Amino acid sequence: MARITFDQIRSIAALPKNASNRDTVLFHYFNPNGAVAAKRASDERIYEAVAAGKCKSGVIYAHGGMNRFYEDKLSELVNRQRVSNFDARYYVAEIYNEVKKADAFLADIPDFARPDGFVAA
Repeated sequence: MARITFDQIRSIAALPKNASNRDTVLFHYFNPNGAVAAKRASDERIYEAVAAGKCKSGVIYAHGGMNRFYEDKLSELVNRQRVSNFDARYYVAEIYNEVKKADAFLADIPDFARPDGFVAA
């Protein structure tokens, strides 16, 4: 199979099983179906809950946009030529764990529970 181009990485719906570690990192950082997009959507919901006065602003530090450690690490991997399998899988999984934690917090707030029942992978 030919190498996946950057334009394909940004537009495909799901990552192929035989994708390289670098392609995995690029997919989850730049694709609208990737881990960073899921985290940013979660951050927006946190901001909305704080703006509506449903929770205190400290939630932004714990679950929102100020909690960017794993996103920053994934960003560092984007700039590398070689990416280890552990790094690629670990940082993506941790971003999804952060989304799960934020969703669990928001599920306790009546107006901000996800109506579609989404659970991060």
